[in-house]
Amino acid sequence: MTAHESPSSTQPSAAVPGQGGCPFRNAANIYEFGPAKAALQHDAAWQAGFFAESVRKDGVIKQLPVLYGHGPSQREMRRDTARFFTPTAVDQWTPRIDELVQGLIESARRPAGVLVDELSLKLAGAVVGDVVGVNMTNPKTLARIILAADQRADSEPLLIRSQRNRAKELLSFARLFPAWLLDINPLYKASKAHLAAGGEVRHLVDQLVAKDYSVIEALTEILTYASAGVLTTREFIALSFWKIWEDQALRARFVTSSLKERETILRELLRLNPVVSMLYRRIDADAELDGCPVAKGELIRIDVEAANRDPKIWPTHRHEVDLSRELPSGVKPEGLAFGAGPHQCPGGPLAIREAAVLLHELFSHSGLEVLSGPVWQRNEGIKGYEVRQLRIRIS
Repeated sequence: MTAHESPSSTQPSAAVPGQGGCPFRNAANIYEFGPAKAALQHDAAWQAGFFAESVRKDGVIKQLPVLYGHGPSQREMRRDTARFFTPTAVDQWTPRIDELVQGLIESARRPAGVLVDELSLKLAGAVVGDVVGVNMTNPKTLARIILAADQRADSEPLLIRSQRNRAKELLSFARLFPAWLLDINPLYKASKAHLAAGGEVRHLVDQLVAKDYSVIEALTEILTYASAGVLTTREFIALSFWKIWEDQALRARFVTSSLKERETILRELLRLNPVVSMLYRRIDADAELDGCPVAKGELIRIDVEAANRDPKIWPTHRHEVDLSRELPSGVKPEGLAFGAGPHQCPGGPLAIREAAVLLHELFSHSGLEVLSGPVWQRNEGIKGYEVRQLRIRIS
């Protein structure tokens, strides 16, 4: 990806090449929506992305984060945390999002303007911080958590297996240490005292302590939420700003639409531009996926952007935002951008709400102008894009 290309401009013209026969060959890319969804939902398909296999192999963490775990304990944890992300909960978070946006928007009135990804980072950090129980409105805390969560290394499973070494592990630990020492360890101790005194569970940290997670296990879970809820939301909001800004008709519709329609626009943009473009699963037992036999140990790569443009699902205007389309049963407007099955992103609706509120506020100002950017970069840790140097100002 060159510096000024958007993610979609780097895709081949034929987004869904014909494969013929069974697509589940070891380490082969899956481009079609049906097989991709089947792989994500199957009980034998374990998480293999985001360094999951390295974490499980090390054995240091006994209670795995919800992103890495599998089976009954993982499903129980998902049920316990789902209450933070229900439609009712998202509506309850909206006044807080409004409050944060009104505070952040003032920085766009400075003569030098503000970077869009700076706005989105601060908003996503504050919201996820409230859910988790970490005060990420504190710039230093946010910086430490992001430093620990954003490891920058390539998360391709085969590459990790061939290039892991002790020096890299020590560097990774060094990035975790400040957040553990200054943020998570004190919070963990305070949460234990709060619960011991008969206090109720207020947030994720309390819930982890109540389930006897160690401080290292709690740190790992918190960093999972930081990566999934802050890093990806930061990029999606910045990308959505640029896509809507470029399209005058779409911008006019976005500004005048209801909240529900704005969120539908954003889900369509996410379908076309998934922040995490590649998902990985390892088959833990001989299985049958979408009618195809798959052997234990095989690695499945799911090309999310290609699957989200599968002509079998989106036969018309599949490369465009189309709010009038009717989708088959079981297909969401964002496709597989939030995943599917046991590792589907639970905070997706909250991220969409954050984007809808912030972008509507920005585009509602007639004096909004773009001063520079964007520059497109690649983050191999999350297998997605980064949007940088997109500077705006409200005059």
